[in-house]
Amino acid sequence: MYLLKRTSCLLFVISIKVLKILTRFLGSQTCKGLKLSGRTVDGEYNIYINRSCDRPVKVYCHGMNTTTPKAFITLTAGADQNYGMVYSKQLPQEPYQMRYLCTGLPSRKTIPEAGKTRFSKVRIDLKKMRLIRNDFTFSTSDRTGKQIEFGYAGDCWSMNYGPCRRGHFKINLSGTGLRINPTVRWQQVGSPPGVAMREFVRSKDGTVVSAKCGGRCGFCQPTADLLVEQQVCNQIPGEFGLIYLSLIQ
Repeated sequence: MYLLKRTSCLLFVISIKVLKILTRFLGSQTCKGLKLSGRTVDGEYNIYINRSCDRPVKVYCHGMNTTTPKAFITLTAGADQNYGMVYSKQLPQEPYQMRYLCTGLPSRKTIPEAGKTRFSKVRIDLKKMRLIRNDFTFSTSDRTGKQIEFGYAGDCWSMNYGPCRRGHFKINLSGTGLRINPTVRWQQVGSPPGVAMREFVRSKDGTVVSAKCGGRCGFCQPTADLLVEQQVCNQIPGEFGLIYLSLIQ
């Protein structure tokens, strides 16, 4: 009788562990998949976005009461650390040399594309592991300005090639479990030709990127998709290896 009870308890423990494994490998990797499994409440969910990694990423699922819920990453560093900004002022057009200065009193003209947008969450495409920069669901913008995309900055301040840039952006993924993919690059475009970004900073762990950008007019943005990846990923030695390791823990 004792042996039977012990065997039953062991089987119960094993079944729980196997269930966790099946949840990881057969469970949903998207908010839509969670909805199909019966989840209907918006909130943070632990999702194994990469089945070869031994840990999940916290994803905020929004619109779970709709047919097309969307995935967002909560930016734990805060909205003041995650913003895009296009500066609104410009040096005077006349006399001509004024536009080549780095400092001075601005003209009365304001730039119609100007604005500053702060993000508390950023939308993510979990299949392609890219951040969707123009989703403003969880963002706030200056009342008189435009909505500025995530990771975008610019100005029309000066033709000077020196450190005169007034537009700036910052991305801080600290605490999210994600980092910017090392292949992602930013580019400066606009006028004058050859004007460069200033104070470009990329942290060693890939979680923080910032820069100052502009010209007359100029801006900077990623050259392609803003890809991300898990910051820490302990590789699993195949599905059978995972099952074995899970059962003996």
